[in-house]
Amino acid sequence: MSGRTALSAVVVAATVVVVGRWAARRRSRSSLSGATSIVGPVAGVSHGDLSSSGMVPTLRLPPPTEKLPQLLMALEDARARHDISEECDLLLDLARSYSDAADYPCAVDNLNGCLTQSSKHADETFAGQALLEAAYVHLRAKQVDRAVQSCDAALALAEQLPNLPLSLMALDRLSDVWALSGHLPEAIASADKRLRLTEPSDEMQVPALLRLAELHLVARKYAESQRLFERALEAANRTAQERDESWVLARMARAALLMGQPQRAVALLSPRLEQVLSWSEMFDSARVLSVLGESYLELELYDKAIEAFVRHRGLLRHQNDDRVRLLAQLTLAYRRLGRSADATNCFRECDSLSSKLGPARLPTLVVLSEAYLSNGEAQAAMFTAQLALDLAKTAPRSDGESWGLLALGRAQLELGQLERAAAGLQKALELLDTPTDRRLESLIHAVLADVLGKLGQPQAAQASRQIRQDYLREIRQGCTANSPPV
Repeated sequence: MSGRTALSAVVVAATVVVVGRWAARRRSRSSLSGATSIVGPVAGVSHGDLSSSGMVPTLRLPPPTEKLPQLLMALEDARARHDISEECDLLLDLARSYSDAADYPCAVDNLNGCLTQSSKHADETFAGQALLEAAYVHLRAKQVDRAVQSCDAALALAEQLPNLPLSLMALDRLSDVWALSGHLPEAIASADKRLRLTEPSDEMQVPALLRLAELHLVARKYAESQRLFERALEAANRTAQERDESWVLARMARAALLMGQPQRAVALLSPRLEQVLSWSEMFDSARVLSVLGESYLELELYDKAIEAFVRHRGLLRHQNDDRVRLLAQLTLAYRRLGRSADATNCFRECDSLSSKLGPARLPTLVVLSEAYLSNGEAQAAMFTAQLALDLAKTAPRSDGESWGLLALGRAQLELGQLERAAAGLQKALELLDTPTDRRLESLIHAVLADVLGKLGQPQAAQASRQIRQDYLREIRQGCTANSPPV
């Protein structure tokens, strides 16, 4: 055991590059927009959805691992007493600690020592648990093949025992490994096998159906995703548990918003909002309100969007990326409702927090760029949009580059760079995945219509404008402004 705890040179180098890029853009943005505030310390960066699950290193350097000395002393004591079970437990704890500090080689060293003796542990399932922990560490270290092998070994052990809970854990971890490494068909196959093992029990079916539905959603198999969500709701209703129903409704609403159906998200959440929020330990309350607020914002029901966002704001306890995005959305809602003073105050808080936190996630950068535009800071919007586009190219995600080009096109339109805006927006349309995200497609056409109009192409502008109008007309059908208050 080497005891190394420093970040690798690769991670440090990547950190310097990303921080340098962000700092340079921030300095340029501030000088061009007339801002005088000093850039605050970098608190973190996120690459798509992986960093929120702890799958990739962030820019926040890990604190000293205070537990290491105690764990090492306890390990020596266990070895002196020839207590194999405790030694394995401690080796697993050490592996977790080194993994948390991003020292993956040392984490793997301890895991190997643990796995070598795991068959002698008093708990017959311990070897499986250690293998699943190894899969997590290998995935963080971007060793996908070894992560899959660890999951397969845990699953084989579970089937040999047999032990159903361990089998379910192994299939869940295997599905996660495949999904987070971009192998959606394999992830869906693992989740489907997990579902087949749980069919006799409705209560166990609910999370299995939700996992499979969300994987199909990411794979853009919308019809199959909706069918699985409906099955999950039916299973939740059979259990007669508010917890299960609330969990499913929250996830269904989020999926509806992602599929460009904000009216359906409102219909799912608004009648039973208090019930859904009461089960916040199953699904974070603030995120439920964020989904509802974004849906109202898309439907241009700005007063209701503000109610949801303000309530969301009151529940957030941390100064993080979620708060930046919320403040940017609230700024836009205030501005569109004509509440200029509230919009300005909210924007100032958003800008200040963004300066302190540093690089944000792609969705936050896109809405933040739009908030800068609403405050008359076109250059700030331009640099934020460019950072979003840079992030989308280095950490690809579904339609990420199209979102970045949309943000950039908005800023270019405001700055009069019409030819560049037209070319970028056309490229954004060409890059859209199939089936297309109709909301994103309509937003791109809305900006393109203004650009083409100023370029003297009225017929093309009207065609793009019609696509946006058709989308808005469709989502407003079946949505009433008299839905229950937030």
